[in-house]
Amino acid sequence: MWRTWENSGVPPSGGFFHVFCEKPRMAGMYHTYIYPPETPEDIARVTYLYKMVGLPGCIGSADVVHIGWDRCPAGLRSLFAGKKKTPTVAYEVTVDHRRRTR
Repeated sequence: MWRTWENSGVPPSGGFFHVFCEKPRMAGMYHTYIYPPETPEDIARVTYLYKMVGLPGCIGSADVVHIGWDRCPAGLRSLFAGKKKTPTVAYEVTVDHRRRTR
């Protein structure tokens, strides 16, 4: 399904994202919220918008938000503690220039 970008031979995130979305938790929701470019025309359309704003070759903008995990199990606390020393869960989202989840 995913075509590698710029013939690099490596899918984004090593293909993890697509494996994750196939899990039962995401079953049936993937195409409701996620719109990956699946054809060369889709990729050209997305990259064109970024090129117009001075970012040629870009296919998405990513951001991460950390949400506090108040009920983190004591045994996992050190694994999930960040620079503020409190445990958090991080969520990363990549969107295109029109704010569609990619």
